[in-house]
Amino acid sequence: MAMADQLVRGGGIITLPGLPLERHLVGHFEWVGESAAFMFPAFGERTTDGRLVAFTDITLSTTGLCFLHGTLIAGYLCAIDKAALADPDDHRVAWRLWQEVRPRQRKLIERAREHCIAAAAARERVTPFSARAPAGRAAALPVGATVVDPT
Repeated sequence: MAMADQLVRGGGIITLPGLPLERHLVGHFEWVGESAAFMFPAFGERTTDGRLVAFTDITLSTTGLCFLHGTLIAGYLCAIDKAALADPDDHRVAWRLWQEVRPRQRKLIERAREHCIAAAAARERVTPFSARAPAGRAAALPVGATVVDPT
């Protein structure tokens, strides 16, 4: 756990899965319990810019930390110099500038953290189609579902 703090203190890059991969200069990092980490990107502007990375295991490599959720990579945290960036010098400059901006972003970061934790809790409570609806009531549909009236 101290390794993550050390990586972020000197300017860390988080790579998150997806297409395309997301890569962010980590402006704020904190552990949330024993199985999640909250990260806010340097120069983030919205509460939705924060990320909560849930994991079941962490592995240490020669270049950084790999957050695993089962057998899937949930995120990879490494130093700017190890992130294979096109221009690491730009990220180092951005990191130094962020140190001046960060104190003014404290409240935004706190709101983003609470937003991420609340969203994760809501996802854990809602599991569409995991249980049958009570008799006489329609089952809840996921957001964006299309309902077709057969009549």
